[in-house]
Amino acid sequence: MEMLRRRKKRFAQLQAQAGVSAQDLEKLKEMKEAEAAPKPGAGPLKLKFALKAAPPPKPKGKVKGRRGDDEDDYTDYGGPRKTTTRFRGSRRDEILQEIIESLQRDRNCDAFNVPVTKKIVPDYREFVDRPMDLSTIMKNLRRAGGYDTAESWMQDVRQILTNAKLYHESEEEVLMRYPAIIAAAQYLVDECEKAVERRAADLKLADQFFDAEKVLGRPLSAEAREAVDNVGKMVFPGGVTASGAPVETPPKEEPREDDQPAPEPDGGFGGNPELE
Repeated sequence: MEMLRRRKKRFAQLQAQAGVSAQDLEKLKEMKEAEAAPKPGAGPLKLKFALKAAPPPKPKGKVKGRRGDDEDDYTDYGGPRKTTTRFRGSRRDEILQEIIESLQRDRNCDAFNVPVTKKIVPDYREFVDRPMDLSTIMKNLRRAGGYDTAESWMQDVRQILTNAKLYHESEEEVLMRYPAIIAAAQYLVDECEKAVERRAADLKLADQFFDAEKVLGRPLSAEAREAVDNVGKMVFPGGVTASGAPVETPPKEEPREDDQPAPEPDGGFGGNPELE
């Protein structure tokens, strides 16, 4: 209480020194209240807010786009692509992947496991328009959900040999010319064709439209031909043709009128009057 009394006394002293009376303070209070009161007809008080849009979230991992100059410039990279292809995860594509994996493990095919980049061979793309390698073929089998046909898959394998010839047998001057690469690419194609022939029966069982001779561009060996025929007999009752296509079973012929047995003559005993 003593402190409150001292404050009031001090306030009165300051008020007297400033020449401000209690009536002046009351009038000042009324003026402040009048300014704060809403004016008639002004309507409700409106408040304005400055809203800032939230920044977009940062993408996680790598962003889909082109690779740099030191990497291949023809393969997009990023997360796995969604696909609705009907061959997704098919047994046929699994067999084709196994064949490519066996080639990737072969030391004679090491030169074709990864793409040829500009950093390794700067002038490569001046001679090769459609680069191809085993990792790209494997990526097409997995990420793209498989090739439409086994023929298109084999075409990409042979593209590796075609590219090797385009560059290393070019009549123009190239930065790196290694004829041994062509021999290695030929070995890769030969080994792939042998693997297809060994697994022709499995591929036929996995895909009824698989045509081994069309994929290889040559007739099958007798052993592979027999294995494909056995699969055809299990799957197709009519068997298969030389190319592996099912044989259409001919429709059953209806008996003709000429083939109908002749009716027995009247008499009931084969027409023999002595037995009647």
